[in-house]
Amino acid sequence: MYILDERTYAEEIINANVKPSNVSVMNLVNLLAIYYVNKFDVQSEFIQFIFQRTKDFSVDYYEEYIYASKIKEVCKAIFKNPELHEFKKIPYVPVSREEISVVNNLKTMKEKKVMFTLFAMSRYENCNGWINKKDSSGWSEIFKIANVSGTMEANILVLHHLYKQGLINPAKMIDNLNLQVVMHDCGNDDLSIPDVDDADIAYRIIDFKNLGYQYVVNFVDGYRACEHCGRPFKISAKANMRKYCKYCAKEVDREKARLRKKSR
Repeated sequence: MYILDERTYAEEIINANVKPSNVSVMNLVNLLAIYYVNKFDVQSEFIQFIFQRTKDFSVDYYEEYIYASKIKEVCKAIFKNPELHEFKKIPYVPVSREEISVVNNLKTMKEKKVMFTLFAMSRYENCNGWINKKDSSGWSEIFKIANVSGTMEANILVLHHLYKQGLINPAKMIDNLNLQVVMHDCGNDDLSIPDVDDADIAYRIIDFKNLGYQYVVNFVDGYRACEHCGRPFKISAKANMRKYCKYCAKEVDREKARLRKKSR
């Protein structure tokens, strides 16, 4: 997950009492534990509360015994050192002009969208360019955020091309699928303060949804974002006033037709 204002995000989930589909059970537990930890003075009571609060979400296929040891481990760590597990609040994640130049010079649109996404992720994680991914689901998240479709084999080939161009490095150990962005400066230890000078910022990311679309709309000539779904669509001189992609345009036309029929 790449959330810029984690407390607000946690409060939205807690108030709705619904686990978002892109949030794992343990991510939910982590958010709950950080949110509630300061309300407890006794560790055992805190752990029991988090168990119950997790149950309250009625997560499909949730079996407490499967997660029990992990939940206790997370709760104990947060209770012991709550100051090390505070919510992040980042005004924006900057992408530098130099990074955009690197992205623009890549050959394929898939490579461009993935590299733009990797630059953003590595700056968010602030670990000397490292993007921590335990398994293939982590790589799937990269491609999803980058709006890159295709088979996993084809998408991995995109990462291979970036590696061959010297832009990323693979993990040093064989027990994870971490990636390191090579041409990247993550020198600021406090991510609440972006580490790129204002004059060098080409783009400010305030939402990690559809980063691939964001790149296309902002840095590829001739594209505009659909006002309904955010998907980029190509504009032309003949249709310069278009607001929707072809898919949403059909939906809008159907809705207008339905309203016209209803008003008769």
